[in-house]
Amino acid sequence: MSTFVSNDVASGATIFASDHNEMGARIAAVVNGGLDDSNIAPGAAINGSKMANNTLDIGAKASAFNGWVLAVGSWTYSSYDSTNKTGVFTVPSDATTVYSPGMHLRFSQPTDGTKYGIITKVATTTLTVYLGTDYDLDNESISSVYFSVVKAPLGFPLDPAKWTVEVSSSSDRSTTSTTYVSLTDSISVPIGSFKVSLLAALAAVVATTNIRQVRVALSSSTTAVSDNELVGYCQGVGVAGTVGASISVQKNITVASATTYTMIGLSGASTTMQVLGSSATPTILRAVCAYL
Repeated sequence: MSTFVSNDVASGATIFASDHNEMGARIAAVVNGGLDDSNIAPGAAINGSKMANNTLDIGAKASAFNGWVLAVGSWTYSSYDSTNKTGVFTVPSDATTVYSPGMHLRFSQPTDGTKYGIITKVATTTLTVYLGTDYDLDNESISSVYFSVVKAPLGFPLDPAKWTVEVSSSSDRSTTSTTYVSLTDSISVPIGSFKVSLLAALAAVVATTNIRQVRVALSSSTTAVSDNELVGYCQGVGVAGTVGASISVQKNITVASATTYTMIGLSGASTTMQVLGSSATPTILRAVCAYL
């Protein structure tokens, strides 16, 4: 029968702790004192993640609690369209296996520091990014690049106004043409998916008692309707005079290149079509990035 000797236990415990980087004591400290990676010896494996120099290594070096993931490799300036606030970045190949339209972006440049954008087009070695109202892509170094697949990563500006192209007019427009003509106001829709809309006060000035209809549309053509879902109208019936209505049309569209959408209109015979921007309802053409 063997004899239990306390000194042997103490000796064995010392050896065990030494051989296992004192994991028993460290884990106890974590349980009793809260999760703190400094309590875990370097190199210890916990649930498959590696603790190295007290830093959690999860492959892409994600900042796991704020939604951002550090991008791999060097990014450089390729081009910038200041009219459409769209920048093109040259990135490591193959970008199509890592990024997709709609991902959010954060990066830094010497001019203006931290900037944000939304990826709208992906090619093998380039990314097209919509930079909204507040940011520009300068022809200079690019650093600290992070991307995100979540809707609201920490710090990303979610105000739709910052990711909107808008033209508002208080001018009046009119035509007696019975075929579509340009009514001047237009917006340039950047590359990607956008919700485009038209809001206008529309009137038909009818000279006879016949039924007359007037129409306006938001179209990529200045002489024809490019999308029947972006057409609004009002109609005068039975009596001569003026009939009016506030019209609003909208639709999500996707464009492969920056595309101009113009407000166009037509009138019925013996009728004047009017868009009354000077009324209580200004004429508004708008495109809001659909990836928000």
